Amino acid sequence: CHYGGDALKNPHTVAYYFDCYIRDYIECHPANEKTISNTRAEYARFIDEELANMDVRDITPKYLEKHSIKLVTRLSLKVSAFKNYKSLLNNIFQAAIEDMIICQNPAKGMNNKTCYSMGDQSLRSCLDYDEKLISEEEMYWIEAELARRREFHKRYGENSFYLYDLA
Repeated sequence: CHYGGDALKNPHTVAYYFDCYIRDYIECHPANEKTISNTRAEYARFIDEELANMDVRDITPKYLEKHSIKLVTRLSLKVSAFKNYKSLLNNIFQAAIEDMIICQNPAKGMNNKTCYSMGDQSLRSCLDYDEKLISEEEMYWIEAELARRREFHKRYGENSFYLYDLA
């Protein structure tokens, strides 16, 4: 359904419609510099040269699914990062819809479950879990404070929050 827009004047690539989206976003939200820079960084991270140079009229949900599976596998994306990627695609295709180049957003026709299952499902953060979080001296002071609070607990009543908030 290619029914309008500047069909002869503009390229209809993903990169072109990303630029259109960013230009419109800056026009409407000039103070959101952090969002704009984050969106540009996500584009650089998620959209490879092949997808960037593709004509939006030729992109199907099946193609996006295959491309997304490769991306998720290559970058070991977490679900939240995949959702950012999907949001970026939705904004790009929405810009093409507003330019009347396509009728439907192919990103909305994708099956996300496959990409979710292939992504990084680990809960491990960037902390080094082998490193000691509390030194011996700090542990001594915590134990001393717990002993003090236990004594306070015995004297002044049954309020155990004196113990649990420190723990």
